[in-house]
Amino acid sequence: MFRFLLDMDILVDILQELPEAIFFIKLTSSPSYKLFYSPFTKAWLLSTQASYSHSTQTQLKKLLSMLEVAPLDNILLRKAIILSRAYSLPLHEAVLSATSLHLQARIVTLQPERYNSIEAVKTFRPY
Repeated sequence: MFRFLLDMDILVDILQELPEAIFFIKLTSSPSYKLFYSPFTKAWLLSTQASYSHSTQTQLKKLLSMLEVAPLDNILLRKAIILSRAYSLPLHEAVLSATSLHLQARIVTLQPERYNSIEAVKTFRPY
């Protein structure tokens, strides 16, 4: 089974119905794939001005309902803080890194270079 943790850029592209993003979601809809999102990413997406409209929030909730929620507890948050400090990562990238290590999942992102500093973190750029 392939395990993927979706970064916010991928989720935004899906919401904007970018053909490449839609193709990726359709391609990974089989039982061979498990797609996750972080609650931290959900909070970030819901807090941006672009998601203030009711229709966008509805769209986001529908998309997220098709994905698995990644765990985010105090232990993972502590690991994320350690990674953030050790590798000078923004908190969101540190949370995704800690979560991907915990899930043994690849981070699906359009900017894999943001995660290069942590060798154990695996990424995948789908398009």
